[in-house]
Amino acid sequence: MAVGSPRSVAHAQYAARIAAKTRLTVYDAAYVALALRLDAPLVTCDAKIIAADACSTRPLGQAMR
Repeated sequence: MAVGSPRSVAHAQYAARIAAKTRLTVYDAAYVALALRLDAPLVTCDAKIIAADACSTRPLGQAMR
């Protein structure tokens, strides 16, 4: 996805909306947005992302088993 393409702009806007609702950074919300678009769990050890409950998450320790 090229920077400035309609898809990247739409993803950035989606991430910004998630960030505003969850108080996550836009950087973190971009990962949440991608997980939601892919209908996949987000594997993370970031407690703020897990606590935001904005998407399905799996703690990194569980994913490594």
